[in-house]
Amino acid sequence: KMSKFTKLRLDKLISNLGYATRSQVRKFLRRHEVTANGNPVRFNDIVNPADVLLDGKQLKFIPPIHLMVHKPAGYVCSSKPDKTSGDAPLVYDLLPDQLRVVTPPLAIAGRLDKFASGLVILSQDGDFVERCSSSTRKSALGKVYELIAHYAFRGNEPELFASGQLKLEANAPPLKPAKFEVLDAKRHLARMTLHEGRYHQIVRMLALLQNRVDKLHRLQIGPLHLGDLAEGQWRELSDEEVQKVFDILSNPADNPQPIPRPLPDAADAAAPAAAEEDAGLDGRDADFERSDDADEFAEQDDEWDDEGDDADKRRAA
Repeated sequence: KMSKFTKLRLDKLISNLGYATRSQVRKFLRRHEVTANGNPVRFNDIVNPADVLLDGKQLKFIPPIHLMVHKPAGYVCSSKPDKTSGDAPLVYDLLPDQLRVVTPPLAIAGRLDKFASGLVILSQDGDFVERCSSSTRKSALGKVYELIAHYAFRGNEPELFASGQLKLEANAPPLKPAKFEVLDAKRHLARMTLHEGRYHQIVRMLALLQNRVDKLHRLQIGPLHLGDLAEGQWRELSDEEVQKVFDILSNPADNPQPIPRPLPDAADAAAPAAAEEDAGLDGRDADFERSDDADEFAEQDDEWDDEGDDADKRRAA
């Protein structure tokens, strides 16, 4: 029995199965009898492929492919090389040839920066991509990262990041509350959970405190865990894993969002934002400004921001 996450618009379904092109699908449907559960359906009706008969015969439907990839650092989350990626390998290079040419193509749900490693999700299902990567939903999936910072933590990171008052730029909306846990103070190792995905967000959050990220690794997106998947390897998501993503977003009570914890003094939250525009407040800030990582972050193309994710959603639509 097919799960509810395989439901598609009829015209998209017929086109994806190769019966007709997108431009010809309506004409095709007018010439054929199509029913779902015995009832006539129109081109824009949402149907479960398992229920659809074309001229009285069951469709041969292959459910969309959903993959989990363990991206190594140095790989670019893009489908083709461009001026920013240069000769760097692409995350799609980790897949076998047959998966790189599937129709509809596999789109990335929530990109990672080139220097980062960890969990990346690819899917043929545009709705699934949107649900995994969207930060505008009231019940956005949390994304869990581990990072190693260059300098020791100041100690106020958990309170500041959880406040809901921190701004990356003076005129930007405040960030959603984020969870910050120090795992090993001597190694500058911490875990962060975000419920949004702004451009180089973690790097910029640490930069506001005159610190920088030496390593960044994503462990989890919502109910999807990287687990023991080896670096550079991939696997298909199970039906149960895909269903969990849909279920958890359909039941907000099962996916509670972080509650802002305002700081005692709002000025404490405003200070870091001002620091971003006033480089050289201390040696740590100046060192970050000169670092190779800072140059790389500044030069990255906007392809890796939310517009890039939107483009991948359109590819999967």
